[in-house]
Amino acid sequence: MGIFDKFFKNASSESKFVYTPKSEQEAWVAILYACAGAEGNVSDVEIEKISSVVVLKTLFNPYKTQLVPTLFKPVVDAFKQVGSKALIDSSAPLIADDNKATLFCLVFDLLLADGTLGEGEKEIAEYLIEKLNLDSGIAEKIIEVLLIKNKYAVVIRG
Repeated sequence: MGIFDKFFKNASSESKFVYTPKSEQEAWVAILYACAGAEGNVSDVEIEKISSVVVLKTLFNPYKTQLVPTLFKPVVDAFKQVGSKALIDSSAPLIADDNKATLFCLVFDLLLADGTLGEGEKEIAEYLIEKLNLDSGIAEKIIEVLLIKNKYAVVIRG
């Protein structure tokens, strides 16, 4: 241990924070948030899109009255601690096989929310495809359709 280790902690010297979602629904929110934050921040537009997913999907009905404390707060806190890929790593195993394509579709639509697809977003989408063990043919169809859907989309900045 060097003299400066006491003052300047790095990732290897800090205690390891481990995040484990408590439900598949929390895992969905974690993956959506992790992908939205792939380039360092989560915009208001992206938060609104995540919120609309949670409000409009019946999967989240048991959480309707406790969305922020039950699903969002643990995810946001974990994101600050471990970042996007670790959130995906701990959340992907909780996603039911028949929900994986739907979740990826929602994620990719979310990534296109600001009108562009940055390099970090492309990387996180590929990472998610791998971690969800999503069939590449299905992933390609989703990407193709969403690129067509979002062509000429107007981006509203809040």
